Amino acid sequence: MAEPEENIASRPGRLDGWWLVGAVLLLFALLVLTAGPPLDLRYPLGLDHGWELQKARMVNRGWTLYRDIWNDQPPLHTWVLSLLFRLGGEKAAWGCLLSLAAALAVGWCVACCCVRGIAGPVGVSVALLLMFASDPFLPLAISSQLIVPAAAAGMTAVCLAGWRRVPVRWAPLLAGAAMGIAAQVKMTALLYGPACAVILALRNPDEYAQEGWWGRLLRMAAFALVVVISFLAVALCWPGELQGLWTHFSPEMRAAFAHDLHFQWAWFGSNPALWALAASFPVAANRRQWVRGFPFLVNIIMTLAILQVHRPAKGYYMVHMVVPATILAAVSVQAGWDALARWWGRGEMPPLTLGWLAGIGALFYGLLAAPAELIHGLRRLHVRDLPHEREVLHRMQYCKRWSDWAFSLGAMPAFQAGMLTPPWTTVLPGKRIRLNPNVGDEVAADITRWRPGAVYIPSSLVTESVRSILDQQYQLVFQADQFLLYFRRDIATHYHEENPFASERERDPRDNGSPFVNPPMGPG
Repeated sequence: MAEPEENIASRPGRLDGWWLVGAVLLLFALLVLTAGPPLDLRYPLGLDHGWELQKARMVNRGWTLYRDIWNDQPPLHTWVLSLLFRLGGEKAAWGCLLSLAAALAVGWCVACCCVRGIAGPVGVSVALLLMFASDPFLPLAISSQLIVPAAAAGMTAVCLAGWRRVPVRWAPLLAGAAMGIAAQVKMTALLYGPACAVILALRNPDEYAQEGWWGRLLRMAAFALVVVISFLAVALCWPGELQGLWTHFSPEMRAAFAHDLHFQWAWFGSNPALWALAASFPVAANRRQWVRGFPFLVNIIMTLAILQVHRPAKGYYMVHMVVPATILAAVSVQAGWDALARWWGRGEMPPLTLGWLAGIGALFYGLLAAPAELIHGLRRLHVRDLPHEREVLHRMQYCKRWSDWAFSLGAMPAFQAGMLTPPWTTVLPGKRIRLNPNVGDEVAADITRWRPGAVYIPSSLVTESVRSILDQQYQLVFQADQFLLYFRRDIATHYHEENPFASERERDPRDNGSPFVNPPMGPG
């Protein structure tokens, strides 16, 4: 006879209800909106931050991904962001709010995965604080990048796979459809697929008793098939998408980044507490918790293996390991809470086994360190702006008076200045330079065709063909940290006429042969 399901909220030492989880999610949102950096971030958190915003702006203005705009990512996030731009204006805050909402959704999905036999509201709430405070999660939770929305979409599929209100015969279909759609946010959402498959195999053993492992394998196969079908169904809405997506996995891409393929083991050192708590799962878990937590242990192992093979140099992919680790960490935190609660209620401490000691340590670390780390991380993000980015933005905003177009490798200044970028160069990461030795000719052709008012580009990517165009038609007005800002010569003339101080200092270096000196900000 199967052991009846326990109401985890009614166990001794656990809080009634899940209001505490909601309070933690609300606290995180309020910290970001008030104590943290402003949501209209003026300066880039990373190159992808500006590229995602600029892609959505271009789509909102009527350009088409994959046909007009070069892109190797799925379209769903860009489409949602462009819709928000259409409804509320082209502001960076929409991208940040979208990621913040996704971060809260990840937290709620973590709580839903813990509700049945893994941990209670105390363990989940403290573990969530650890997740929110972790180094890869916090910056991406207020960035326009795709990682946290992909994690939210993937964890939604995980929740559907284990939701008891969904009949077993429908669970593989619903979870598979959700996972296919999640992959259209970012392909890394598929990293949550192993957890979904294992949950479908282990879910409700009584319902599988008459089918055996053959029936479980069929459901896992049905899940995988529906993932592919739903992914392709969404892809049909964006012609040419698959061709663009596969460039992300091409041998040429791997060869271009061969020197970056080293795993960032130092990342583990930056999150020792989170991984120590996840490692304590075996000593803190009982049999039921082992069964419930095993899919997320599989998730961590598979994610580590896949990232080691594909893109180990990208530290922000570690978000997809932080999320399942949070679920396992909640087990240890809850064990410590149970130990203290029983001691308080009965007046005696239970035997101090390794599991209890690990749980008590996890509980106190989470209560003391996680809030401080979260506030410290928000303050650190608040002062991440770079002075030269303010200088560049100041000049681009002036340029907007004379031109709507800018060619910019760092798309964030162009976005904040309200300037479009040439469609094919809206996303111009270094990988395009590495993948195509003739990309300099393409860039030169784009500059010639669109004649952007401003060109903002690192000196290392100025090829001979690009340099010849810049020398003929543009004038250097600012240089910092190896980045060069050029104005078209007719705009540079207006700029110097209206800004006499700049006209004395911001001259073309070719005029006198002297090294270029960065001028201080002038009026205008």
